[in-house]
Amino acid sequence: MLDLAKTSIEGSEDGSSVTMNLSLSLKPPAAGRSYSVEVAARDDQGNEDDFFFEAGTLTVIQINDDEVKEVEVGDDGGEPDVE
Repeated sequence: MLDLAKTSIEGSEDGSSVTMNLSLSLKPPAAGRSYSVEVAARDDQGNEDDFFFEAGTLTVIQINDDEVKEVEVGDDGGEPDVE
């Protein structure tokens, strides 16, 4: 489930990039799976991509019987962020 109250979107000052922090709640059956994160965009003038492209991968890990954590692994080669 997407928690909009804890989700944020921030654009860069020059308008060249956007950062989205999505607050997700996942059920235990999602643990141990990886999901492709695909995005598309449109600029202020209405120009848009004709396709979605893969922005990264969301891997879900089991914490205990009732809780899972999302670990996002982007394609930037950095360390994963545990949310």
